[in-house]
Amino acid sequence: MLLTSLLAALSALAAPAAPQDPAPEPAAEAPEPVDPAEAAARIKEVLKGKDYVVAAATLEELGSIEDKAVVKAVAAGLKSKDKLVKTAAIRALRYNPSSAALDELLKRAKDKSIIEDPELAVEYYYALGQHGDRKAVKVLADDLFSGAKGDKVAKARIAALGHIRHKDSVDELMGYMVSSGGRRRGGGGPRYQQDVRLALIVLTGEDHGTDSVAWLKWWGDHKNRLKISPEEWPLPSAKLQRQWQLLWATPQEKEEARKRLEEKRRQREAGGEDPEKDEDDGGDEDGGR
Repeated sequence: MLLTSLLAALSALAAPAAPQDPAPEPAAEAPEPVDPAEAAARIKEVLKGKDYVVAAATLEELGSIEDKAVVKAVAAGLKSKDKLVKTAAIRALRYNPSSAALDELLKRAKDKSIIEDPELAVEYYYALGQHGDRKAVKVLADDLFSGAKGDKVAKARIAALGHIRHKDSVDELMGYMVSSGGRRRGGGGPRYQQDVRLALIVLTGEDHGTDSVAWLKWWGDHKNRLKISPEEWPLPSAKLQRQWQLLWATPQEKEEARKRLEEKRRQREAGGEDPEKDEDDGGDEDGGR
């Protein structure tokens, strides 16, 4: 399901491919798996040096291996003075499936070198949301809007809450709607209300637009009996759905989808067919974030 959606998304975002030789390419040999202990040792070694580009590349290559020793080695990169290395470490912990990766991220909830840098803060909050674990809700919601360093940071925190499928996420988003901090100066609905709306749609399947009164009425009627489904609810347009799925797709999922899309195009071109035939044309373009 996710792979099919990613294929459609990448097709809609990519430019038409130039004609290629239809002859099949020899299958590439699958790389041998890296021993976790060796990976951890390599990460530790490069972090000791001053070649930050190599360190970042190593974190990207090996940092997502599911192993506690690897996670611990990667976490040391969060203390680097180099922003490139810090970013790579955060991303490695974002996509590392080990529960230890989330634990390491949560330890940095008050790390000013991360949360007070808008670019690193965005990476950090998306990393928390990627794991989809209830344990991250408190960090994401704490001083959410007055403490956010700019719109991109606030939007990242909202989206991350939307990716954590638990009633606590809905509680925090609805609480924001009624809080004074969530109101625009001079009256009106909450700031970032479109972002909050999309997060609530994904979590609950409900859509009351940007009408906070309607949302609050629904919440009053359903709060005590709301159950969050294991699967995400779809967003109201193909464009929004593509954006959401690409946001949370892992690098491996994106790469697999890209390769499948290229193969699909190659086969169609070999048969003289329109390479864009039957592929998602992007759907409804309204309501983009």
